[in-house]
Amino acid sequence: SSKIPLIMALSLNTVQDRANKIVGAWKKSAATKSFGDLTVVQYEALRTAVSTADDALTTADAARTEARNLLDTALKTLHTASNDVVDGVRGDKSVGGSNGSLYEEMGYVPKDERNSGLTRKGKKPSSDPKA
Repeated sequence: SSKIPLIMALSLNTVQDRANKIVGAWKKSAATKSFGDLTVVQYEALRTAVSTADDALTTADAARTEARNLLDTALKTLHTASNDVVDGVRGDKSVGGSNGSLYEEMGYVPKDERNSGLTRKGKKPSSDPKA
């Protein structure tokens, strides 16, 4: 597990650029030789695996972005529909409107049960001795 931070710190482009240079030089000057227990073909397969994984990640990122956009659109649509439904219930006197039990069951406080919202601030005793 001590190698994970090192791998995470590696730049994809830097590692790929380095691998491309290695393959080019290897094929040009020593194509039949093995180094580090690998042939140039085996090394190229490792390089290809990185590209394949990067492509898969790019595709997954695009799919996640698309899913996020679909979710955002669906949430906005549901929110608007919810407001329209509640507005419809408020305006429908046959179900009690904004004082009906349906409105209350939907999680709203019936109009007649709401506080007015009016508050009156009490007079503070004056700290001025002249007052």
